[in-house]
Amino acid sequence: MLRQGVCGSRSLVVRSQNAALPNISARTLKRCNSTMVATQARPEEWDYAKPFEDMPGPKPLPIIGNTWRFIPHIGDLYRLREESYHRDLYEKYGKIMKITGIPGVKNIVIVFDPDDIEKVFRNEGPWPIRETAKSITYYRLFTRKDIFQGVGGVIVTQGETWQKFRSKVNHTMMQPKSTKLYVAPIDSVANDFLKRIRLIRDENLEMPDDFANELCKWGFESIVYIALDTRLGCLDADLAPDSEPQKMINYTQVQFECVHKLETKFPVWKYVSTPTWRKFVKASDVCAEFSLKYINQAMERLKAMTEVPDRELTVLEKLLITDPDPKTAMVMALDMMEAGIDTVTNSIKSPSRVVNDCVSW
Repeated sequence: MLRQGVCGSRSLVVRSQNAALPNISARTLKRCNSTMVATQARPEEWDYAKPFEDMPGPKPLPIIGNTWRFIPHIGDLYRLREESYHRDLYEKYGKIMKITGIPGVKNIVIVFDPDDIEKVFRNEGPWPIRETAKSITYYRLFTRKDIFQGVGGVIVTQGETWQKFRSKVNHTMMQPKSTKLYVAPIDSVANDFLKRIRLIRDENLEMPDDFANELCKWGFESIVYIALDTRLGCLDADLAPDSEPQKMINYTQVQFECVHKLETKFPVWKYVSTPTWRKFVKASDVCAEFSLKYINQAMERLKAMTEVPDRELTVLEKLLITDPDPKTAMVMALDMMEAGIDTVTNSIKSPSRVVNDCVSW
């Protein structure tokens, strides 16, 4: 445990337990250590904590700090491969490290040990202040404030505002009867995915090189059904490259790629409009339009209802009834797509690789 006198962000990285994996997919979540509830008893181990200055990490140079490390073809952090970025940091600095000395960016603490990650989450209080992706925050609250109108969602909001939005959507989404409503449809999507696997595997029962895209199709089809009451047909055998489902998958992946570049490299986009920033805005605009399209269709279905249906209302329908402002449903859907697709895809890729390695061995 380490102490720090000023507010610095924690970056929590969920690490695979098998350090021998060639690729480790990490999820980075940031928390500000000011979220410790004042009324909580101070942990006993706090008295034995080392000072923040003793934490390992790349040493900043005078004036330029660690900025140079992210300069293309020069910096050592820039040269790290994206798929092994966090693994390489773990092997070099250990299970807890810091990155400091980047102008315009708060000190970052990266935690790899799941036990330490649990401690951070348990001590952040009911109104967490999280160091979120600044690019997404700026896009929603400034670049497209005409669309979002201050509704940032759980990804970008902080403190009490975050808690209010989360409570609004959780009341609808976390009910057991809501979960039961989606068991059969999601099972149907999973069965379609299994049929797709049998169709595309070769004579050696191996998947094609673009199997990650097939995982994205499965994840996107499942999440969109829950968030937007729609089966897109992502797993159709004759899905065209220019079809709406495939284009949406591509745009979502572009968002992730751009956010990674915007958040891990020197934030030039804050001062001038860079190609990566413009690419991110275009992809985000398409995703927002896609979400609103199906939300408007759901609103029209609700308006056409002459009486309460004799079925359980969907999550989207309940949310639109309790909060007729479509922006809440739109942001919920965007958060689910942005957070869910990548999570589902990588959660399957990692264990699949382990199973494949074990079988090969």
